[in-house]
Amino acid sequence: MLDKNLEGVVYISAYSEELKNKFDFEIKQLQSCGWDIAFDDREADISVIDSSHIDIFVSKQDSPSAYIVICEDEAAAKKFDAIAPDAFSMLSVLGGGGLERALVESIDTDATIDEVVIGLNWSMIIAGRYCGVARSPSRGTEGARTIRPPEGFRGKSLKSIARLLLSCDELSRSLGLAAVNAFWNLPQDDYSVSQKKSWGFAGLEAPGDGVVVIGDFGANMKQRLPMAKVIEREPKLGQVAAENASDIINNTKKLIITGQTLANGSLEPILRSSNAVDMRMLLGPSVPMAPVMFEYGLNQLGATAIHDVDAAKNFVSETGSMIMLDEIVQKINMSS
Repeated sequence: MLDKNLEGVVYISAYSEELKNKFDFEIKQLQSCGWDIAFDDREADISVIDSSHIDIFVSKQDSPSAYIVICEDEAAAKKFDAIAPDAFSMLSVLGGGGLERALVESIDTDATIDEVVIGLNWSMIIAGRYCGVARSPSRGTEGARTIRPPEGFRGKSLKSIARLLLSCDELSRSLGLAAVNAFWNLPQDDYSVSQKKSWGFAGLEAPGDGVVVIGDFGANMKQRLPMAKVIEREPKLGQVAAENASDIINNTKKLIITGQTLANGSLEPILRSSNAVDMRMLLGPSVPMAPVMFEYGLNQLGATAIHDVDAAKNFVSETGSMIMLDEIVQKINMSS
């Protein structure tokens, strides 16, 4: 179970124009993952202060808080052993990113990459008998040139590609998560009809009063659970904006979370802020069926396993949207 708050201090080198620009970019990466970052005295997930105010910081050490200390001159950076700006590194020093590291370490195979496919909607990894997908970033994200090695991905270990999940960059996370899913989401020969019927929203009682859903799962979900409250980053009519959702989440007993939150980095802030919720389900094709997920406060996982690799590859490369088609994937679930 994740504690509610991050805690600790990380010192960041920002004594050149290049480092300052890099720091600004990495802070935006953290914010895009859903972390609340303050540059003033208000309460937030992470507070940013200048190294010249370190005495004020020391005086506040009696309360558990997370601080990023900017070292704007080289002497301060050397004094405090400041690290270069990197969103995931900063998060890790403050106690975050544990779920991603656990998922990477859970991969136990020497399989190597045969093919990487990045489509408009899905990223796909094929490595021998392993095949996995994860949601691609929204359009406008910087392209694959930012993460593709000069020699390409083919022949690299599945685990090395999974390490791309240790990032706050959405494209890196998408490929890393697809590699994790390739290892964990294998088709199951003995998967029963009763299990299929209880998968996901089918296991919840209509009309969904008291259910909160993070992510828009479409018309079918809304038809079955019309009373459920839907939270979205870009809300449609009748939905709740993510920044206004804390009270709604804290007052529910069942929280359904789209697996896309793991792809875009926002799952950890959600899990940390929803400790009081009795049941938390992570649902969708981007979800890994890794038992370690239950150690971070999830109660149920609903995911997909690719059973027709060629059909899935065509679907991804031809910009297909709803990959949860019976001829391509098998729907699987697991409870704690």
